[in-house]
Order: sequence, then C-alpha cells, then structure tokens
Amino acid sequence: MECSKRFSCLIVVGLVMLAVSVLFVGCNPSRQPVIDYLTAAGDLLGEWSDTFNRAASTGRIALSPVIGDLQRVMRTYESLDPPEECVKLHANVISSMDSAVDGFLAFMSQEDESAVTRHFDRSTEALERATSQLSGLRAEYLD
Repeated sequence: MECSKRFSCLIVVGLVMLAVSVLFVGCNPSRQPVIDYLTAAGDLLGEWSDTFNRAASTGRIALSPVIGDLQRVMRTYESLDPPEECVKLHANVISSMDSAVDGFLAFMSQEDESAVTRHFDRSTEALERATSQLSGLRAEYLD
C-alpha cells in the first residue's frame, strides 16, 4: 500500500500547518471559534494519523478492529461544529477519512488492487484540498 505512505506524509504536513495556524490565529481574539475548532480538529487528526499508520501496518486478517477505530475517530471528527471559515476544510477532511476507510475495507475484502488504490488516491486528493484550504485560512489570518 504505497499510497498510504504519501497519505501519512500529508497528514503530518497538515498537522504541522494546523499547529502553526492555531498559533497565528491565536493573535486575534475575534477568531476564537476558529481557534477552538482547529485545536479540536488537530487533536483528532493526530489520533487519526496514529490509527491510520497502525492500519497501514496491519495485516488483512487483523485489520477489522483498527478500521473500527478509524471509523470512531471519523465519527468524532464529523461531530465537530466548524465555524463558517472552516466548513470546506471540515468537509474535505471527512471526505479524505471516508475514502481512506473505504480503501482499508477494500484491501481487507481483497478487492482488486486498482480499486484499493483508487480509494486511497481519492483520500489523498481530499486531504490535499484540505491542506490547501488550511493554508488559505492561515494566510487570511496573517494579513
């Protein structure tokens, strides 16, 4: 699952950007809802990243409970109430998580490798969009 390595790298980059964003957004008290959201999202994305890496290194036969853990983190993330500025970011992270779960389910079900890769590619694309949106938020708050 080579694409999962690229996905893991993107998660780490996204987490670093999220941490930096929280620091910069923290300079403007009128952005408290954004700070609160990014802080909660950052915690959950850290948990997602750890669980994703565990899933990526787990064999098919033992993958089911780890997928359950991914789904739990995703449901918790979905329950966050993003401020208006973060709605697109939130939707893209959920899309990325959902496609990653689908990828692991396809792998576990021994679907064709191209189907598995397609799910992880979609997940990576959504995460790239989220990372770009996070950069935009950071730029907006720095100006």
